[in-house]
Amino acid sequence: MDTEPRAIRAALAQLSGWITTGQARELREHAHMSRLSVAAEMQVWPSTIARWEAGERTPRGRSAIEYYTFLAGLLAERP
Repeated sequence: MDTEPRAIRAALAQLSGWITTGQARELREHAHMSRLSVAAEMQVWPSTIARWEAGERTPRGRSAIEYYTFLAGLLAERP
């Protein structure tokens, strides 16, 4: 069995939970980051970040993995 797809599925499930509960936005705000700065780092529009945080859209593909990695990094930095 290949564990990489399983790990990716787990990461995407975690990301979905962060978005659904509002934790994605809370993590960004706690890090004192604007949607603009996150969007620039991820190379997407700020409105894309807003739609992801609101649960209006779901990040997919590479963007989903990058957003998960970004948020996981912010979570790891929290005291």
